[in-house]
Amino acid sequence: MAIGTWFTGAADLGYYGVWNGRVWKGARVLPQPSSMVVSSPLAVSCPAPGECVAVGYFRVPVKGQYPNQPLAEFYNGKSWKRLSVPVPAGAEDTDLNAVSCLSPAWCVAVGEALSSIGPSTFSSAAVTAFWNGRSWKLVSAS
Repeated sequence: MAIGTWFTGAADLGYYGVWNGRVWKGARVLPQPSSMVVSSPLAVSCPAPGECVAVGYFRVPVKGQYPNQPLAEFYNGKSWKRLSVPVPAGAEDTDLNAVSCLSPAWCVAVGEALSSIGPSTFSSAAVTAFWNGRSWKLVSAS
């Protein structure tokens, strides 16, 4: 499984390709809500044949701004399903940069959250999220 971002000009779309051992099965666009202007998967882990978890970030307009929101999706071998990821309290910009799964029900993802601490000044904090097959849980990295 390979995952990435397709820059279209109007919107950035997440896409994926599947290697079957001989050839890549075309790049297919990940599901994306119409309000989303950017979908950027950054990492994928496939702990079992036909089962993958991808993470990254997406953007939707919020009060004229386009903050990064954490993206996570699950692939069952046929289609992708978007997974809800909590946002750290006070974070204005959050993304997940890497994921590793031991099984489809046990994954850890890491990323970064930015919070405003003054005019044009931000604080950065590590984000660690665990997937138990049903939901993501944030755990302090400090």
